Amino acid sequence: MSKTKTIKFFISSTFKDFEQERDILHKFVFPELKDLCHKEGFGFQPIDLRWGVMEEAGHDQQTMNICLNEIKRSSYEPNPNLLLLVGQRYGWVPIPYDIEAKEFDEIIVNVSSEDEKLIREWYILDENAVPHSYYLKDKYEYKGKRKEWTKIEDQIRAAFQKATDLKRYHTSATEQEMYEGLDAFSDKVDHKHTFSYFRTIENYDKADAEKRKDFIDDDLSKLNELSKKLKGNSNIPKENQIISKKNVQWNDIEEATQTKYEQLSLANCPAYLKEFHDEVLRRFTEAIQTEIGNYKKEAVTELEIELDEQEKFLNTKSKIVIGRKVEVDRITNFIKSEEEPSQYYLQYGKSGSGKTSVMASAISSIDKNKYEVIYRFIGTSALSTYSIVLFESIYWQIQTILENKDNIPKPQLEHDEYKFKQQFQDQLAKLKDKQVVIFLDALDQFEDYNDLTILLDGLQKNIKIVFSTLYDEEKKDNSDYSQYYNRLEYLKNKYLLEELQAQSNLDILNKWLEANNRKLTNDQLAYIKNKTSNKTPLYLKLVFEIVKHWKHTKDDCFLEETEEGLIKQFFSFIQKQYHHEKSLIRYTLGLISASKDGLSEEELIDLFSRDTEFLELFQNERYQKLDRLPNAIWSRFYFYIQEFFTEKFIDGRC
Repeated sequence: MSKTKTIKFFISSTFKDFEQERDILHKFVFPELKDLCHKEGFGFQPIDLRWGVMEEAGHDQQTMNICLNEIKRSSYEPNPNLLLLVGQRYGWVPIPYDIEAKEFDEIIVNVSSEDEKLIREWYILDENAVPHSYYLKDKYEYKGKRKEWTKIEDQIRAAFQKATDLKRYHTSATEQEMYEGLDAFSDKVDHKHTFSYFRTIENYDKADAEKRKDFIDDDLSKLNELSKKLKGNSNIPKENQIISKKNVQWNDIEEATQTKYEQLSLANCPAYLKEFHDEVLRRFTEAIQTEIGNYKKEAVTELEIELDEQEKFLNTKSKIVIGRKVEVDRITNFIKSEEEPSQYYLQYGKSGSGKTSVMASAISSIDKNKYEVIYRFIGTSALSTYSIVLFESIYWQIQTILENKDNIPKPQLEHDEYKFKQQFQDQLAKLKDKQVVIFLDALDQFEDYNDLTILLDGLQKNIKIVFSTLYDEEKKDNSDYSQYYNRLEYLKNKYLLEELQAQSNLDILNKWLEANNRKLTNDQLAYIKNKTSNKTPLYLKLVFEIVKHWKHTKDDCFLEETEEGLIKQFFSFIQKQYHHEKSLIRYTLGLISASKDGLSEEELIDLFSRDTEFLELFQNERYQKLDRLPNAIWSRFYFYIQEFFTEKFIDGRC
């Protein structure tokens, strides 16, 4: 069971034919479910990338990648995770964003010369992709020209489908989403995580042909095959399948489509929409209540969530550590040495110098069978932000070690600072028969100041402690950059983390690129090697987030000189390259910076939605008065910035 307390699920459906149902969800169902969750201390975040927007595909051509990213994120949250809406349309079949060059070459020989010319106009070779691939250029020039772009897309799709039987050229966005949600994670998630709704429209023979095609395919064979698969899919239990009790009449559809979102009312809507509202609300209420009940029964402790988050952060930071063998070995040798009289080790350096990665690598290198290892990456989680809370969590963790149980209630702790210090040291003394190592990374990230006497006074001989902290000689008069270094400067084993050499930086960059199936040209690498000489790992990470977007044809390479400059360059780049509103970028960063402990995605969207002026930027013909920021806007933005943010649990919510 998930340890998080956010109900997050993805809504998958075809586009125009389910606008009315999605409006019912957003206006009436979701507010009730949100209230239910909040009363129990849970977050609520439905992901519907087709509500509130006029077009299914974004200008950056990344629609499917963004959808699948959100489905993957939802799959690891508490149930329910997926709601499928199935009508009588198979839906939009997107043309692929990228095609491996080998596959492209095999397809292109089977298309007409006219189609080949059009395809080569829109698909550009990217030799920085591994393997080499063709990517679909963005369609921003067709903004507001939906019909013109649709004609181009239809011709390319038809050419591909005639030239190849490969499934992805024939599979609708909806079916791709359904596969991802139902089967791709079926071995990792509860099979009761998916709900489906099936709707059938009757008496449409005399309907206007143009309007009817938005709701019903002329050829229903692919849709019928998909529906049969879904109804027989073991990952959708029968009790989770909602089948409209009465078939919907075409007159009901015409009535529903004439109602704008602002005028929508349960009292006056067609009966099929009221039934849809009642059934989805009832089923989801039951599912959420069951999930909350299971969570309470499971009684996951704050400490279990804390240790889980610390381990995830450790695994992330220790993945790629190059050029730091000397520093890591020095820490591990300090721990192993029985002749070393000092029990303390301090690693210090400038912001972004890579202290955390070295600490993570050292922690991962320790033999856990020989040593009892306790570690905290300060500021990355709810119980590591304030010093007293952190030491209380370590006390609690020691108790689990002593009792050999993971799930125990929080022990009774002294509230007086002096008495708790004595209580903590007594707890450490109970580990006298073990070899203990405590790692505290980034002391400077504490929200409060702690003089650390709780660890520095009277430490027993079987315990060693490794600290890391920020120190910048150029900013030593600023206590934020020096106070913990000044406190621990007297320690014998203290080492400055030097900046990496250019070649080590290049090796790290190439590893990151390789992990993302990217590479750079020799000229691009030569430019970067020169730019990253004597730069920090933070600078390098920012460089990577920019250059992983570079194509092999880019010869006007430019990178800012400082970390601050690179951050500005990155956000300016994604604003222009992927067409994000500048105000959304500024608003997001401003709100997070102003918050005490960060903000959940739900909280961010709630805050955006309170600003009517801001919402006006995203209004459109159908949604002329938005009351909430559409998920499509946020999810597109998050897709590009997710690597820049650290997620941490506060009260079980991320």
